[in-house]
Order: sequence, then C-alpha cells, then structure tokens
Amino acid sequence: MSWKKLPLRSKVIIGLIGLAIATAVSIVAVHSLTMGKTMTQTPVNESMPGMDHGSKSETNEMSGMGGHDMSPINISNAPKANPDARGNQLLEPKLVDGVKEFNLTVAVMQWSILPDVMVGAYTYNGQVPGPLIRVNAGDKVRIKVKNELAEPTSV
Repeated sequence: MSWKKLPLRSKVIIGLIGLAIATAVSIVAVHSLTMGKTMTQTPVNESMPGMDHGSKSETNEMSGMGGHDMSPINISNAPKANPDARGNQLLEPKLVDGVKEFNLTVAVMQWSILPDVMVGAYTYNGQVPGPLIRVNAGDKVRIKVKNELAEPTSV
C-alpha cells in the first residue's frame, strides 16, 4: 500500500513510532559510564575509507552538517528523573477551540538506565521515549514544542 493511500491514523502511528525510536536512540552515555576515561575517536578515514562525514578527529569536534557529535553531554546541572520514571506515557491534549493541543518540552535530564547508573538523555516531557500522543482520523491537532536544550533541535 502506498503512503498516500494509508489512513491518517496509520500515518500518525508510524510517525509516533519513529519519534519514539529517535528519542530512544538519542540517549547519550555520560561521564559516569566512562569511569573517568577520556573518550577518543578513531580517525574515520583510516578505519573506514570513504566514511568521513566531516569530523575533525584531532579535536573530536564536528564541522558543518556532516556527522553526529556523540561525545558525552554535560548533565551536572540537569534535573534527575525519578528512578521509576517510564516513557511512552499517554499525553492528554488540551482542547482549544476544537483543536487537540499537545505541549512537548525538549530537555536534557539525568535518566536512570540501571541501579546507580545515570546517563544524559534528550527527553520529551521528561520521558524516554517521549510521551504517547493519541489522535483520531479527522482530529485537528496542534503540537507546541518548547526547546530547553542548549542547541537548536528538530522534531
């Protein structure tokens, strides 16, 4: 079945699954996982010819839009999520003039992945993966995104 022929509900579900996967993948390990060791990056052009996407291996800095900076993020001032917190919790909309309005806040939090192991996580409404948004075919929907990250982001 082509994308154009899929019902709106299926498209929304597929989009939300993609958002959940992207959010889960965005969890970044922090200093506590490296046990104080310095992370190094192997020069891409030596280990995988043709796979240089703009990284500067000497300084571990990224340039342009070529790659993803996977270095640990500073979470020293980030709030800690409750150790029992779980993602994919239903987000109830606010009904505004017949439009289901959802508010998402993107922020870094300290997220517990194991007892006594915290990682820096890019969260939506303090959740990993982000909240579950349910809509029906024909619903008018507005999603407001507030970025509390130190850098620009996209959803």
